[in-house]
Formats: sequence, C-alpha cells, structure tokens
Amino acid sequence: MTAKNKTDRQTLKPYPDYPLTAHKMGRWCKKIKGILYYFGPLDDPDAALEKYLKHRDNLQAGLGWLSDEVVLTVVELFNQYLEAKDAQVQRGELSPVTFADYRRICTNAAEIIGKTKPVKSLGPPDFERLRNKLAETRNSTTLKTELQKIKTVFHYAYDNELIDTPFRLKVLLKTPSKKTIRAERNEREPQMMEPPELRTILSSATIQMRGMVLLGLNCAFGASDISSLPESAVNLKTGWIDFPRPKTGIPRRCPLWPETIDALRAVLAKRPAVKDPAATGKLFVTRHGSTYVGMSPAGKYIDSIGLTFGKLLRKLEMKRDGVNFYTLRRIFETVAGSSEAQIPVDHIMGHSPDSDDMSSIYRQQISDPRLQSVVNHVRLWLWSEGSEVAWLAAEEIRRETEAAKPKAKSAKPKAAK
Repeated sequence: MTAKNKTDRQTLKPYPDYPLTAHKMGRWCKKIKGILYYFGPLDDPDAALEKYLKHRDNLQAGLGWLSDEVVLTVVELFNQYLEAKDAQVQRGELSPVTFADYRRICTNAAEIIGKTKPVKSLGPPDFERLRNKLAETRNSTTLKTELQKIKTVFHYAYDNELIDTPFRLKVLLKTPSKKTIRAERNEREPQMMEPPELRTILSSATIQMRGMVLLGLNCAFGASDISSLPESAVNLKTGWIDFPRPKTGIPRRCPLWPETIDALRAVLAKRPAVKDPAATGKLFVTRHGSTYVGMSPAGKYIDSIGLTFGKLLRKLEMKRDGVNFYTLRRIFETVAGSSEAQIPVDHIMGHSPDSDDMSSIYRQQISDPRLQSVVNHVRLWLWSEGSEVAWLAAEEIRRETEAAKPKAKSAKPKAAK
C-alpha cells in the first residue's frame, strides 16, 4: 500500500485524529524533534499506533527508542534519508532533478540489499553483492557516482545516531580508480560531433530545438540550464546572457552569436502560453505550457529536451552510443579549450573554482572581450566550412522570425477638418 499524494495520505488514516502520518514510501511515520520516525506499514495502523505510544515519551525527550527491540531496517533508513533530502528541495537547497536521482539510486540499492534487512546486521557480503550488481550494468563513471551517493546514506545514519558504529565504506564500496575510468574512456568512441553534423541538426530542428542546440554550442548550456533559463537573463539587444548555473549557483556570463540571437527571437515569437506556474518567466515553454525538464506529478524525472533531441538524431540517422544533448556542452569545452584561454572557458561553463587554485578564488571577474574571443573561436569552428550552408541556415532563421512577428496595424487617415 502506498500514499502517492497528500489526499491519499489523509484518506488512509483510520480516523481523523489518528496521530501518525502516511508516508509516500508506504509507512506510518511521525516527526519528533525534527527527526522522522517510522512505526510500521500502512496496512497495519493499529500496530503502528501501539509502537508509537510505547516509544513516544522517550523520543520526545530526545532519548531515542525505548529499547533495542526496535530495529532500523534498510528501507526505513533510505526513506528517512530521502525525507531529509526532500526537505532540502523545499528550502531551495537541492534541485528536484538531483533529488530524483537520489531517489532512483536509493530505491534500487534498497532492493538489492533487502528492504527489511536490519541496518545493524549488514556486513561485507551485503555491500559486495550491492557493488557487483551495480557494476554489471554501469560504466565506471556512473558506478563511481552511484556508490558515492549510496555512501552518503550510511554516513547520514551514523551522523544522526541511527547506528552506533560507522561502516568501513571506503573498503566495502570501493569506487573505481581514476586509471580504470581513463582506460574505459579510452576504449569508448569519442562523444563528439563534427560541424557538418551539427549544421544538419540545426537546419532540421524545430524553432525551439534550434534555439536550444545553439545555446548548447554557444554557451555550453545543458538541458536543465535551458529549461530553467528565465527570459530576464537574456538581453537580445546587447547579445549577452547573465545566468548563474542552477546546479552550482556559480555566476556565468556569455556573449551570443548572431545566429543564436535570431533563433531566440523566433522562439519568443512562437512561445506557447504558460499553464504551469513553474514555467512563468521562462524563455522556453512546452506546447503544454510547462517546463521542459522537471518532475512529473508521479515523482518521475522528465527531460523533454533530451528526449526530443534523441528523436531528432534518430530521424537523421546520427544516433550513437554516448551522444546526447549533453554532448553539446562537451563539444563547447573541447573546441573552446583549443583557444588556449581556459579561464574564460571555465567561466562560461560555470565550473567550480579549484580550492587549491588561489587565483580562481581571488578573481572577481573576466573581461567581456576575453569571453567574446572564446565564443567566436567556437563559432568559427562551427561555421567555417560550408559558409554557404551556414548563411542559408541563418537566413532561414531570420525569415521565420520576421514571419512570426505580429503585423503592425495601419493607422487610419485623419479626417480633414
């Protein structure tokens, strides 16, 4: 039995004054002194209430469970951890997209370990089975990311005194070495696209997708960046974007190519009406009036930009392993990096400054000409070959922009006196 939303959780209560709350993970719970405690499955509210009444006084006094007979299970630990992460989302400290990733990883890990298994009983065989199972279907980079996030769950358990002894996770959930990741990366086909391919994509894309692809190549924007980009951050008159990276909050400033400016004007001229409050003020809005990237009502992560871009690649017979919308960001880093101006490249990318690099900490700003030089370098790489094709693509954008503009009403001649 599950409780998907607030209405469901209210109707599941056996009577209105029932003191426990139905958690969406399928457990009766109660927050006491800022900590969420679980008291049993939803299909047995009487047993959950009995456990709550037995331990209530001790928990309210901050003394923990009354006795050792109450055992924290794996699913209860993961649910409690996700509840803490969800609170960070509500405070604006964590993005819904990142939370969805945590929930996916935690749900899968709990299934592999065993949901009802007591956390205190876990040992090396459990963690070894978890790591081996994940390694079957993940590359080294993904495996490292997921193992690191799983480790944070058990660190959370120890830090919040849910377990008495920390696990030796550095050994039990050992992440792949840098050498292993590099070796695996060397065996893969480069996640790169060449100018003719990119120009074909631009000439075949819809108005919205063309603007998105150009932002990916011009400003190294990923799907989440584009979905959350407010119109107020884009100045098409001056041709600049000032938009901190949502993932890190690091400031970014990027000059726009003429082709990008024309494409974004076309996007604004054809932008659908906003229906979802979350899309208010956003530059890109879906035909349903919502944001392109976010969480569905069922709590599922949706990336409509990535899905649409993938369909376009398949249509053009360009789809291959490792190539997706995020590839555009990799292309920018690769090409812009050859300009030998890494500092402005990092600024446009929104990369975190190295804590050991004091110059990056003290640096307050980067001059506009240096940023302009970097994006011009990428633009020259993209359009230098087949200049006629590039010109035709730019002209097509301009024609669509002009056609989308509302026609001005002709003024009526004043009557002669």
